[in-house]
Amino acid sequence: MKIDLDVARKNPVFWAGFFLLLALVANGCQSPKQPEQVTVVFWQALLHSDLDLAKQFVSKQSKPLVKPLALEFEDASISTGKIIIEKPRARVETFLKQKNTTRQFTTYLLYEDHAWKVDYARTLRSFSGDVFENLVRSFDQLGEQLNQQLEKEVIPQLQQELESFGEQLKQQLDQFNQNLNKFLKPPEKSSPLSPDQRRI
Repeated sequence: MKIDLDVARKNPVFWAGFFLLLALVANGCQSPKQPEQVTVVFWQALLHSDLDLAKQFVSKQSKPLVKPLALEFEDASISTGKIIIEKPRARVETFLKQKNTTRQFTTYLLYEDHAWKVDYARTLRSFSGDVFENLVRSFDQLGEQLNQQLEKEVIPQLQQELESFGEQLKQQLDQFNQNLNKFLKPPEKSSPLSPDQRRI
């Protein structure tokens, strides 16, 4: 069967099919392929509470963890920064911007079934602040506070005590030297006894 293209072009069904095919091709081309694209689409879906869409970009093990974000993130926007790809893993520096604050965290991805998927279990730890990172940060802050306290109070007091101890030690060493000199000094020669004194 031969199709006359001029007649087909005038047919509305032809144009509907053509645009449908074009839309499908365009949609296929626009699906996120790179880790940063997957990251943005995933977080935007979560921010708009579109859990079905968000789950499409999550690793198999992480799907049960996908839940709506807190209401406080309703008006937030997502952007990405540094990207590190070490197949089958990737890390994307992620920024969640709200009014006057920006929250920075890492989105972790896995290469699964020939596509990048968000490792949401690991990402959640980064998003909420990893316990270990918080512990290290707390130790750093504690260390800084101790250093400041040492510099202001303990070190000057320790210097004074060391100076005082040094003075006392010097005095004791001087006293010890005097006693040692007395002890080591040869005895004075006694005058010989007269013959009368010897008889007594």
